[in-house]
Amino acid sequence: MSIYKRDKKVVDLSIICPGIRTENWKKLFDSILNKNFSMSMEIICIGPKPLPEDIKDARITYIYDRGSPVRCAQIAALSATGQRIMLLSDDGEMECGAQDKIWEVIKTQKDKTVVLGKYTEGEGSSKQGRKNWVFQLADKYYRAHTFALSDPNLVPDWSTANFAYIDRSYFIELGGWDCRFEGNALSIMDWANRAQRDGTLFYLADIKVFSVSLDLGPSHSPLKDAFYLNDLPLYQSIYNDHDCVNRIKIDINNWKNSPEMWPRRIQNGVYISG
Repeated sequence: MSIYKRDKKVVDLSIICPGIRTENWKKLFDSILNKNFSMSMEIICIGPKPLPEDIKDARITYIYDRGSPVRCAQIAALSATGQRIMLLSDDGEMECGAQDKIWEVIKTQKDKTVVLGKYTEGEGSSKQGRKNWVFQLADKYYRAHTFALSDPNLVPDWSTANFAYIDRSYFIELGGWDCRFEGNALSIMDWANRAQRDGTLFYLADIKVFSVSLDLGPSHSPLKDAFYLNDLPLYQSIYNDHDCVNRIKIDINNWKNSPEMWPRRIQNGVYISG
C-alpha cells in the first residue's frame, strides 16, 4: 500500500472516515454535505469496501485498504489536503449547522490549538438517554476518559481528543496515531497525551457536533475485541513505563508496520464490518 496521492488544492477541513459501518455512510455524509457552510471541505473514506453507488460527490475521496481502523485513519490523514483534520466515527450523524459554528471558534485559536466538539452517545429519547446526554455534554466528560484508566503518569486535567479538529501539519509533526493500536479510541487518547505533554492547548467548544448511535451490532464486535485484547494492554504497558514522560513524537510511517489485512474484519471468510 502506498500513500494515495492527489493533485487537489488545499481545503480548510479534511474529515477522515475509516470504513467500519459502510452501510451508514450515505446517511452520515448527507448529514455533513447537504448543508451550506463557509469552509471548504473534503471527506476521505478508507476501507476494504467501495463507496455505495448512491454516494456521488466530488468532495468525497475513497481509498482502498484492508488494515485496522487506526492504520486506515493514518493513511487517510497523510493523504488529506485540509489545513485541519477531523477523525469521524461512521455510526452517527453530524449536527445541523455544527461545522460553521465550530469553524468560527477555530478561527479565533492558534494553529496548534486542538479544538474539540461535544457529542452524545446512544438514544436520547428515553429518560436514561436524556440523563446520559446531560452528562456527555458536561465539560468534565471530556476529561473523564484520561484518568478512568488510573494511569499514574497522566495529568488529571488533560483531555481526550474525540471529535477533535487538529492542525494537520502538527498532527504529522507528532507522528500521527500509533498504528499498533487497532481501534481509534485509545490511539486518539495516546495522541492527545503526547500533544498535551508537548504543551499544546486543547479548547473544548460548547458546541455539539455529532450524535453517535452507539451501534452494538455485529460491526462493533471486532472493535470490542481489539480494545480488550490488544489496545488496552498496549496502552497500559506504554503509560505504566516511566519512560512515557518522554513520549511525544513517533514515526509518521509507523502504519507500514501494521498488518495490511486486519484479521478481526473477517470471520469464516466473510467481512463482518466495512
